[in-house]
Amino acid sequence: MTLPNERLLVGETQLDQAMQKTFELMKAREPTEIQRLAETLGVAAIRQAHLWAVENAKAQFGANVMWQRDTKMVSEFRLQFQEIQQLAFAMGNASAREQITVIGELLDVSFHEKTFKMDVDKNIISGSFDGAISYTRPVQLPRAYRATLNVSRKIAVADEQEEISYFLVSLGDPAEGPLGFLAERTSR
Repeated sequence: MTLPNERLLVGETQLDQAMQKTFELMKAREPTEIQRLAETLGVAAIRQAHLWAVENAKAQFGANVMWQRDTKMVSEFRLQFQEIQQLAFAMGNASAREQITVIGELLDVSFHEKTFKMDVDKNIISGSFDGAISYTRPVQLPRAYRATLNVSRKIAVADEQEEISYFLVSLGDPAEGPLGFLAERTSR
């Protein structure tokens, strides 16, 4: 594949930076590396790379990727199919995490299982909690609350089924402070 690339006297072009990130992604073997890269590359790019890795691993294909300018080799790497399998596995086990604040109606709480259900803009979300609700921090049901949530989204998903988990960090008065949105902000 050949792409036009502007020439700069000093520094790198956007294409150079993109290729560096691509090489960094292809060398990743741990879900934590994938999670870090998802913050700059975006979840959609990681999902596409995961599809590529899965298909190449299934076919037992390797890859030889070269980045060159004119005839000068800038960078190169080779991946055996086992390395592509490791990459696909790491991507499949990575999650994007963020903390959001929403206002919603708390519908149900189970102290025994430490779970909750909340209606946020006509979307029912459920998750777990630890200290956000307790006998010393009681709640009323049903009632509107400002909820701070840790949201974890599986980066690589099978069959386009989004896997999201919610952890309730805290509850407060709905009239307090700025508000975040429940919308999918991690996909770019």
